Amino acid sequence: MNTDTMQKIRAARTALVFDQPFFGALALRLAIQEDPGCGTAWVDGRTMGYDPEFFASLTHEEATTIVAHEVMH
Repeated sequence: MNTDTMQKIRAARTALVFDQPFFGALALRLAIQEDPGCGTAWVDGRTMGYDPEFFASLTHEEATTIVAHEVMH
């Protein structure tokens, strides 16, 4: 698991806790799973999967938006 990418996801979840507590609380409940073949990200209610190459290309703000988007599914 790429530690830089995981750090980006952790930072995105932390930002949500402070800026959007409802979505942040939900994001913290999701397990995080690397899924190189998925293209972007997915969620199944328990786990958020992510493509490490996709997340590596995102800014902090974009990563935070993607995490919030996945929580809304």
